Amino acid sequence: MKADENGHVEFITLPVEETFKVLEAMKQAEQQGDMEGLRWAARRIIFMANIFSEDTLTTDDIHISVRCFNALWEAEEMKDTAPASIAGIISRIAQEEPV
Repeated sequence: MKADENGHVEFITLPVEETFKVLEAMKQAEQQGDMEGLRWAARRIIFMANIFSEDTLTTDDIHISVRCFNALWEAEEMKDTAPASIAGIISRIAQEEPV
């Protein structure tokens, strides 16, 4: 990791809820040897990283609206549906979350 002249490092910002769901799904898919699930999860992380990359957003836009993100996320889900193994994991995680 490289820092700038002031010792600062740039980070990418990802939505916590969706990122943790995908990371947990990725972890479980890896434990089960589910390559299809791992590939899907990797695509989702890349999708989120692309939305929040500096090429897509300016610093003023860093707090992209929930409505906008959710619309993009849902559109991506329509194009790239989760394999059954991942869909089950995501569903279990969603049920465990406090409302």
